[in-house]
Amino acid sequence: MIQSADLLNDIVQDLENYEQSIRLKKLMYYACKQHWEDNEKILNHIPLEFYIQELQEEYPNLAGLMDYMSSLVLTLNRAEVYSEVADYLIKKLAIIYGNSDKKILSTNVFIDDSLADRVVENLGNNHEVERIKKLIFATCKGYWESDISVISSYDFRELILYLRQITADLEELRTELYKIVGILNRENLYSFIADTIIREFSILYDDGDKTDAIKPENQNQIIDKNQFLVDNIGNNNYDIFKMRLEIIQYTNPLRAKILLFFTIYKLNSSEEHWTIVRGCTLDDLLFKMFSNYRNPKELESLLYRKADSLPDAEEYKQAASAIVKAINRFYGKK
Repeated sequence: MIQSADLLNDIVQDLENYEQSIRLKKLMYYACKQHWEDNEKILNHIPLEFYIQELQEEYPNLAGLMDYMSSLVLTLNRAEVYSEVADYLIKKLAIIYGNSDKKILSTNVFIDDSLADRVVENLGNNHEVERIKKLIFATCKGYWESDISVISSYDFRELILYLRQITADLEELRTELYKIVGILNRENLYSFIADTIIREFSILYDDGDKTDAIKPENQNQIIDKNQFLVDNIGNNNYDIFKMRLEIIQYTNPLRAKILLFFTIYKLNSSEEHWTIVRGCTLDDLLFKMFSNYRNPKELESLLYRKADSLPDAEEYKQAASAIVKAINRFYGKK
């Protein structure tokens, strides 16, 4: 487990490796000394630990530091550039303040230990745990680390708690994860990894009854999905129970999941992704499908095209037919 001294050293290392480290040092110097310094020798002479300690002593809570940094940035000619630098600094310092101040990034974050343990266990037992750890690590640290042994030297639970602390809600979590996903070579695969993380993290953002929140499929989650589709697609025919039942009446449910998975995430079916499909629920895949595709004709075409590319194409075409028949009811078609 990362202790506070190790955590400070780790944060300092991240700040040193930051792509805009010189601007960051200029901003931290300005914050501590109240005057601007461009001389890199002077900036590099002062350890970052000194700046961090001085800022903590002057601003004992994160909210105060955020206000101060915001006011400093507004005085600079390149405020937009330094605003990004300040945001990076605040995110890195947030975990230090979190050890003594519950106010993280302007939100009161209470994380139930049992729920956190459940997320750690579920993600830790996932077939794609290494990719999950890489994506969580990159989102927390701001850079990609390919060496899993380096990532494994960090406590997985601590990384999960930190990611929860720096994201106010599921939408912000999605945004932060997809910022990393968008720059990766295997974007399609990691979009699935991001969705897996979001699904497991959802219980950490629930403000309602904690007993209900830990159920795999609770009514509040289904209501939220219905409302999302009504708001974004303008259709209130979405009934996941009826749709799932209709699909599995006419095709093998695993085959339906495989077809939906490879259609949604646009992955090459010749690659070894078959095991992770089993970890998906048909409900989640259907919801993702409706979220991604608003045009039923486009969706029908994609399903049949993907079915043609899979082994046993005729059987997958049958699955496509069952899915299309069910979704046409959602889109209000006979």
